[in-house]
Amino acid sequence: MAFTVVAISRSSGAAGETVGHEVARRVDFRYVDEEIVSKAAEEAHVDPKFITELEHGEGTVRKVMEALGLARVLDDPMSYLVGRKPEEHYYHLTGSAKPSTSDGYRKLIRAVIVGIAREERAVIVAHAASMALKSFHSVLRVFITASPSTRAARLSQSGGLLTAEEAAVAVKESDAERQAYFRDFYDIRQELPTHYDLVINTDRMPIERAVDLIVSTVRE
Repeated sequence: MAFTVVAISRSSGAAGETVGHEVARRVDFRYVDEEIVSKAAEEAHVDPKFITELEHGEGTVRKVMEALGLARVLDDPMSYLVGRKPEEHYYHLTGSAKPSTSDGYRKLIRAVIVGIAREERAVIVAHAASMALKSFHSVLRVFITASPSTRAARLSQSGGLLTAEEAAVAVKESDAERQAYFRDFYDIRQELPTHYDLVINTDRMPIERAVDLIVSTVRE
């Protein structure tokens, strides 16, 4: 196979997870998404929810910690959580003696993604894996997207939990969160089509055709 890893980025409601699962099944790769969070949490000896909250924005982390009366530990969370000096733990995880709190966790998440890619035969969905693996020639970087209206309609129709108006707001907030993630984790101010090898619009391309395209590219 030309590619040993597929990194799929996706807009909310664009069906990226569905595409990722089917591609993994077709090429017999393992599907990786939440495993990145669990591995990072295991390495850092923290609750996976903490890593998830970090990925969704530091503001959210602070709200959670403040609600628990623990905002003071944001400046020194590792020593609070694992009972050792933060620089000692960060040096072990990232090789940097005194990184900032958030920077240490970001490096850890990126390190987990790289480690999974080196094991090969994986479809990695989300976590901006395409950016973490940009120097890997064996990685096919894919972006699955669709128009905001299509994505909102899908979110509204899936389970009927959101009204059309709520789904539209959710799509807008998700897009803003993606932009913040790229900026905070990779210093990317604008996501571009050239960050990817394939850009697939599921407005027009059926899911099965999108899967076929990725699978055929992997197998070339």
